[in-house]
Amino acid sequence: MNGKIGMRALSALLAVLLVSVGVVPVMATGELQDSKSETHRSIPPDYLEAAKPATPLEESEMISIVVPYKLILTKDARQDANIVNISFSVSEFDELFTCMADHPGYRIFKEINENEEVAVLRMPKTMFGYLNQDPATISINFPMEYFTVYPNIEEMEKSIGGGIARSIQAGDPLSYEISRGDWDLYAEWIQFNHKIPRQITYLTGKITLYYYSNSGYGYCAYHEREIYLNEGDTIELVAAYHDQTDGGKALLFPAIWDDPAPDPIYPLPFIEVSRSSLPHEYEYYCGIGVGNNVGIYELWFHDASTGDWWYYRYDDNTSPSTYVDHLDGSSELWLDPAASGYFFMGQTIPVKDEWSWEGGIWYTPRAAFEYGNGPTPDDYVHIDYYWGGDQSQELFTRSYCDSRW
Repeated sequence: MNGKIGMRALSALLAVLLVSVGVVPVMATGELQDSKSETHRSIPPDYLEAAKPATPLEESEMISIVVPYKLILTKDARQDANIVNISFSVSEFDELFTCMADHPGYRIFKEINENEEVAVLRMPKTMFGYLNQDPATISINFPMEYFTVYPNIEEMEKSIGGGIARSIQAGDPLSYEISRGDWDLYAEWIQFNHKIPRQITYLTGKITLYYYSNSGYGYCAYHEREIYLNEGDTIELVAAYHDQTDGGKALLFPAIWDDPAPDPIYPLPFIEVSRSSLPHEYEYYCGIGVGNNVGIYELWFHDASTGDWWYYRYDDNTSPSTYVDHLDGSSELWLDPAASGYFFMGQTIPVKDEWSWEGGIWYTPRAAFEYGNGPTPDDYVHIDYYWGGDQSQELFTRSYCDSRW
């Protein structure tokens, strides 16, 4: 298939809220053939060769909606105990909300008392647009944890400076000289199949780079959530742990396969995770285009500790996928058989799926997916899983690599 990067026009309904934003360039592919990769995708060890750091979104690319907390607690506003679902026509929204004078990206309910509790929904405009595809309404249909609650307007305004998305200067690209044909792949996967008739198009969760210690050269490890789509395309969310070639970096980035290409499109910009900050949790969000947006794959990462958001987009204009077929968790290690004197121990605990979405309805991962198979034990790596969270509805995988195994 051939893919292209671009921005499609947003609907007229959301024009008052949304603006077009820049996209991350996606480049050509290479080739990879490995016997362990016949039914699973494996990122080659030189995937990030010449890749550059990702740049967080600007504040102008964010939207924040402020409502009375009591509004989202009412029975009429709830899909269930965990989901808020309020819809407005365009005219209703314009009548009820206004821009804050000092913070134009914040839309605030006009009749909020300055002393009452408020709830703030904040996200990239692209994400709000993805989840608002009905041209007749503006919908605030989100899990409760998407909202931040403050005791009053004054306390909310104090937090705005610390939560604004910021832009940073992109640093130097990574540089590798790896002959990947000489490296061996060790890997374990666990597969989770979608439950019929679910056709999930949006996933949310968290990935925690928990621990990394290393020395020496000749290895790189990837801990992943792999999202396999119905037409063969694949999206991966990757925690990477490198050898001393680049100083032993810990990184977070996505990878996308446009079937039938054997390698991911690359290089996609990476987020460098300070090892002194471990364990470090990131939120992830993945949307598969539906309706007029079929073929658009969108990804967002969020660092709640800094307020930073990152956005990736890929347009598949030939045989695009329309829903998630299955999920994999993985622990993968590339090792140079000629290397010696190295040490590595990396842990990504956990990768957690929290919500899935189909046609405006939210489902827990356990309602949308079920265990399929795996793992098959291998040297140096390990992955396991469990159902946890509220009523054991969230999917947790734990990935490890250790040179002593």
